[in-house]
Amino acid sequence: MLTNIKNYIFDLDNTLYSYKNGLFDRQLLKMSEFIMARLNVADVEKADLIRDELYYECGSTMLGLMKYHDIESDDFFNFVDNICIDDFGLNLSLIKQLEMLKKQGKNLYIFTNASNFHTERVTKQLGLNNLFDDVFTLNNSGLIPKPRTEYFNLAKNQTGANYEESIFFEDSSHNLVTAKKLGMTTVLVHADDDRSAINFYENREIDYYVKDLESFFRSDYIATRI
Repeated sequence: MLTNIKNYIFDLDNTLYSYKNGLFDRQLLKMSEFIMARLNVADVEKADLIRDELYYECGSTMLGLMKYHDIESDDFFNFVDNICIDDFGLNLSLIKQLEMLKKQGKNLYIFTNASNFHTERVTKQLGLNNLFDDVFTLNNSGLIPKPRTEYFNLAKNQTGANYEESIFFEDSSHNLVTAKKLGMTTVLVHADDDRSAINFYENREIDYYVKDLESFFRSDYIATRI
């Protein structure tokens, strides 16, 4: 079923690296700290709740803060992206697999709701920065986030990727739903979320459910509809 796939498209956070390394958790903490400081929220649990509610309503916490609290995107990015990532190392098996795809003539892309700065420094730290043909970020989209169709249309215009010949790897099921409707094969990558399995079974737009990227390339699926 994958013989027609020419484009391998990856989300960044919790997809090109495992949620277990804690990088995204550090960003989530910074988001809550930002909310506490800028919205005068004293309780971290309340800040976490606001962070998550804005994410699910608006596609990103930052966009929710911009919509309801007049927060500037640069202020948010500068605060949240200022995290230490020096302790994160290379995933040599994943690098080898992506290099193999390149040798096979496949196109590799990143579609992320992260900033240019975060994407560049994280891919460099993980040794992935020279493997992708193109990268599409929230900066490139004019702050239009996944899962909006407009985001994917803009990404298609930039990369030239034919979505009927593309496979998309994501840890967020709602982003995969849109991708499937646009013609992509879809892969849900497990994250530290009790709903991951539920999301797979509730969303028939998701073709594969895997532990991580390496598992997918071994054909070791948690579940599949194909």
